[in-house]
Amino acid sequence: MKKTIELTLEQAKECYGKDKTIDTILLVNFPELRPKKYEDLGKINGYIIQISSAIDSLNAPYDASHINRNIYKTEKEAKSSLAKAQLSQLMAVYRGDWLPDWNNKKNKWCIPRHGISISIVEHITYYHYLSFPTREIAQEFLTNFEQLIKEYYEL
Repeated sequence: MKKTIELTLEQAKECYGKDKTIDTILLVNFPELRPKKYEDLGKINGYIIQISSAIDSLNAPYDASHINRNIYKTEKEAKSSLAKAQLSQLMAVYRGDWLPDWNNKKNKWCIPRHGISISIVEHITYYHYLSFPTREIAQEFLTNFEQLIKEYYEL
């Protein structure tokens, strides 16, 4: 048996945030309920990276506010962020003074993710975070830090 329920936007706003299944239905039918800014999320939970680099799950919801912008939805995303921080320090040593200029026509050697694999590819203007001035440096970086790169790419 099929039933139809009619709700006004105000009624939908009152129902929103109380049940994840209902929220999904409401968001499909009332796109205006989607947040327009971070603070509109209301209460959030997830994972944070401590100053010690430990990743901790939050035990209680926090307000989405300017002082709580460091909360990741999933542990995997927090691990990826921690890996990116480490990779940024390592890249600075491997690249030296070289920084990619994505507006010029010079080759850059990059380590992107393709599906569930990572490889070294040559690009001129396509942006990739893991980029190097030579194929040899990119290969050495991949060899030395493959596991960290996989964490960054959430593999």
